[in-house]
Amino acid sequence: MSSFEESRRRSVKTLPASALDVASPGGLAENLSEKRRAFLCEEPLLLGSSWARIWCEGVALEGRAVTGGWPGTLPEARVRVLTHLDRALLDRGMPSLSLNELSTATVSMYERAKRDWLMAARGAPPSASRSRAGGKQ
Repeated sequence: MSSFEESRRRSVKTLPASALDVASPGGLAENLSEKRRAFLCEEPLLLGSSWARIWCEGVALEGRAVTGGWPGTLPEARVRVLTHLDRALLDRGMPSLSLNELSTATVSMYERAKRDWLMAARGAPPSASRSRAGGKQ
């Protein structure tokens, strides 16, 4: 046995069990897939809350009350989702959004923003989330 083969065997034997599990067939892919799924479920909701809060703050700065229907549109939501989530996925080393993921995330974001806006219009504060997700267009 060559010294290369011997050192390789020793290094494999010293790996922690968790590393071996991730390296098993499908382990890493399943782990990334689950992380992606969780991210794509949570992040659109945060974006939607942030979008509603930005609108509410903008209206307040103009001296107006938050009233009426949600002023955002689905095309705006789609652009926000595509811009934010695609960049965030790429930063995590994951592929860009599929069309199905884009559609689902867009609707989730839009519905959360609309819900938070309507809550604010009734006097309840919008959900707390990160404000760095984007500004009013």
